[in-house]
Amino acid sequence: MGCRGCAGSNVDTRLRFSGAKPLAAYFTVRADTSSWDGSYDNRAMPRRLRIRWEDALDAQGKPGLPHAHGVYVLAFRVPAPALYIGIAADGGREPEGIPNRLRKHCVKAVGSHAGSGVTHPRRWRDFAMSRRDELRRLDRPDTLEDAVVMTGAVTGCPDVKGVYEYYESRLIRSMSVWSDALRKQLVCAMFGDEHASPRCLNGNTGSSRGRQPEQAAIVFGSGEAIGLG
Repeated sequence: MGCRGCAGSNVDTRLRFSGAKPLAAYFTVRADTSSWDGSYDNRAMPRRLRIRWEDALDAQGKPGLPHAHGVYVLAFRVPAPALYIGIAADGGREPEGIPNRLRKHCVKAVGSHAGSGVTHPRRWRDFAMSRRDELRRLDRPDTLEDAVVMTGAVTGCPDVKGVYEYYESRLIRSMSVWSDALRKQLVCAMFGDEHASPRCLNGNTGSSRGRQPEQAAIVFGSGEAIGLG
């Protein structure tokens, strides 16, 4: 069944991703040099000095992301390939754009203590501690130079949040099926190799959410549309 409010000949509800680019193309990341032993307190916050929220990702002097709202994918190569899939929909009481969402995820990835509203779930704590240990072994500061981001959006759909939730859940579900064509395209877009095996940092399993649009398809960059039946 088509998505309510998204029907019509002039509406394109295909999710179109821009090309993936290094996070450094859009933000300056300053290494958190405060001492940290890799532990967290009982509120799941890192036991280290708090940094300024603005220092987590600084967009000053950088070009903006291709999309302020939509679906985004954030990928890392250290200590091993990993990615996170999320949405930031416009509208609602307190709409939160993709840049702010990325700040929260990057704070979790490096184990920084920034802001009172950022909790660090177990999967992110494990990832941050592994990342910390690997970069210490390499004697490198963590400026997220390995991070890559890709954003996408649909146009002309009033019920855009429901559509984004559908695409988000479909992308997450694809990560658990090795032969899924969508998974191969997503992994290739983020890591340059469809055979890469990234860990998915999403806590849910991609159970169905949102509203499937009549034109359910995803386009990565200039590639062909992948239809989602």
